Amino acid sequence: MHEIASRQDRGPAIARARFNNRVAAWQPMTAVGGTLPRPEQHSAYAYETTTTGQRVLAHVTATGQAHLISETGDDVTAAYPELSQLPQLTHDGEAVFDAEVVRPDRLGRPSPQLLWDLLGTHHHEPGDPIADAGRRPSLQLVICDVLYAGQPVLRLPYIQRRMLLRRLILPIKDHRIITSHSWPETVAHKLAAIDLRPHGYTGIVAKNLTSTYQPGCRSRNWLTTTPQ
Repeated sequence: MHEIASRQDRGPAIARARFNNRVAAWQPMTAVGGTLPRPEQHSAYAYETTTTGQRVLAHVTATGQAHLISETGDDVTAAYPELSQLPQLTHDGEAVFDAEVVRPDRLGRPSPQLLWDLLGTHHHEPGDPIADAGRRPSLQLVICDVLYAGQPVLRLPYIQRRMLLRRLILPIKDHRIITSHSWPETVAHKLAAIDLRPHGYTGIVAKNLTSTYQPGCRSRNWLTTTPQ
């Protein structure tokens, strides 16, 4: 009986260890730079605007505790204390999201300069008003993809992962968490024709609707371009 009870007590810890081992080696999938798909191919893609923030994989526990892992594999959660505790995003346990930490300006536009200025305050001693999380300007976690939601979803096509992402995020009423804009092919040529930089965006990435998520890979299923 004691052995059975001991196994039951270790159950959550074992599940957590398996989850950590499974996702520890994951890195964000990246796009190939160059040109967007030709007009006749537009319907095979969705189009997202890109920002200059800090790209992270956000590991979120069933209780909302978040761990933000950078593209180089560093845990950067301590740099963003406002994002260390998030709402419960899935009822199925752990979740992993591909996301970007941004700091909006007064007009709500992502501002890389404001984000870097904020990070530059981290050398201050604890208790310094500048470093006090309660007085720091708000940050946002812009989520663009989901890799794990109770179980791996890497093999789902992009369009299904976006639908799952919307179901998980839209009910959450928290200004810190938003999803990236994903536009249909009908507006692709309009996005490509305007300068997005004044609006806080750095470019466009076209994602094939059938593409799976390939951690750590640079794939031609994702194509990105930046304003000249």
